Amino acid sequence: MAIDNVGSGEGYYISNGYAVPITWEKSSRSSKTVYKYQSDGEEIKLNDGNTWVHILPTSGSVDIISNVVEEDSNIEEEIE
Repeated sequence: MAIDNVGSGEGYYISNGYAVPITWEKSSRSSKTVYKYQSDGEEIKLNDGNTWVHILPTSGSVDIISNVVEEDSNIEEEIE
């Protein structure tokens, strides 16, 4: 299976029980993938520990059942 992961797109950063809308960008096969929050464009600082990135076909869909943080929500308020 060939996966084209050069370019840009949208996704979710799921951590601490919340799914936050993000964007990603990778300019070449050898460059680092940059993940940013959609709400403010700030680069995501990943939590310590293991990190998994799941790449899904654009023809499919994924349902996240709960704790989705809307783009204009304040994450701090959601967690408290």
